[in-house]
Amino acid sequence: MRFELPIVYTNTGIPPKCRQPQTYKVIDKAWFDFPVADPSELEPALTFRLRYSPLEGGELKTANTVFRQYRGHLVREADASRRLRNDRAFDVEFLAGLAGDGVHALPELLRVASSRHWYTYGTAYAAETLKEKHIGVSGRDAAVDELQAFITDNLVIVDGVVYGKIHDPKINVVLSRREYSVDPSLVAAGNFSFPFDRMDLVDEFSSWLESEHGITRKRQDDNWARDRSFIVDALHVALSANPVIEAGLKLADMAQLNIANVDCWGPETKQLGLALRRDPTVENVFAFVEAFETAAMLPGAEKIGYGMEDHGMLFSSFRKFVELMPDEYKQGFTDTIDIPLAFAPQRSFARP
Repeated sequence: MRFELPIVYTNTGIPPKCRQPQTYKVIDKAWFDFPVADPSELEPALTFRLRYSPLEGGELKTANTVFRQYRGHLVREADASRRLRNDRAFDVEFLAGLAGDGVHALPELLRVASSRHWYTYGTAYAAETLKEKHIGVSGRDAAVDELQAFITDNLVIVDGVVYGKIHDPKINVVLSRREYSVDPSLVAAGNFSFPFDRMDLVDEFSSWLESEHGITRKRQDDNWARDRSFIVDALHVALSANPVIEAGLKLADMAQLNIANVDCWGPETKQLGLALRRDPTVENVFAFVEAFETAAMLPGAEKIGYGMEDHGMLFSSFRKFVELMPDEYKQGFTDTIDIPLAFAPQRSFARP
């Protein structure tokens, strides 16, 4: 199905009422093709169940987030936007109206990733107001190709509703100096994110944290975890994220690689961290973490922060996490893998 969408990109040249060449923001429209699938291709996968009380001591409510599978990937109904989600679904009617709603109504996932900054900032020029003399180099074709590739790879329309490819849900373990927490969640967060089906590994990791480093589980955490569970709705669920690489990239974030003039842990650490971000492989994770640990453990080394001043615990926890991960996540895999996991239907992974 084809839809016309607002699009933002940058040109170089001399924009209207200016004298000097510069890079400037252009607002335009373009047509995009959205894949369409039959409902039979959208298979049930699993449900994330949250039980909660809107008011302290109030009635307990249940919220279910349903994941489906489409061609080997987990998908769910796409989010139109925080502002519109309460009263409008992300469906074909919503898509058809976006051309007239303007750039600010666009959901985040329909914005050109490389131009995302320009959707909010910069003086805007409407494409139809530009003359040939204003345009040195146009960014339109590249922006259209980029967004079309994203739509083709990540979105699909089924029964008029837009579904989007998502990352695997996780059981997250968050560390601090004195305690840790366990957080079944829709997204990867915290320090270490375990596959949603491996609470056994989380329990083993938790026991190791308590015995090796003497930290305890966060108070109230157990009750909170009991209110969240994964219910498997299929015999096979395909996972695509690699937890080892996710953990390595989180460590790379701690190395302040995004700050150009910061080089706290030496040029090798920074170089290997940037290489990991460019090419997220298991091999690059191990190379970066080895250099980062060597530098961070030197006497007088800069504190990493993020509540993780104990560098020894941080890096030993990473090694233990990698040790616990199944071999398929560690041997030569790149940023994504395809592991079909077999389950008995309706099995819940909540803590007993």
